[in-house]
Amino acid sequence: DIPGIAGRLAAKEAVFKLFHAAGQPMPWLGIEILKENGGRPVVRLSGRAARLARDARVGHIEVSIAHDDPFAVAVAFCDTATEKEAHQQLESA
Repeated sequence: DIPGIAGRLAAKEAVFKLFHAAGQPMPWLGIEILKENGGRPVVRLSGRAARLARDARVGHIEVSIAHDDPFAVAVAFCDTATEKEAHQQLESA
């Protein structure tokens, strides 16, 4: 499923850009793009990705992915978390 893989990689990059961590290596394994029932993409963060999200006060993340062989595009957007919510998100990751 090459288009699906390309879409998930594009989504990981879009999520990483929410962290405003330019110049830092992307935590590829810490950003997971999973499928919910019905195929809707959902984001799960762990490790360094979760810490970067907390530091950037990233709240709930939504992702949209589109692909039309051979291209894929994704957009990610988020709520801004309060400091308390950001710490709770990290603890649950």
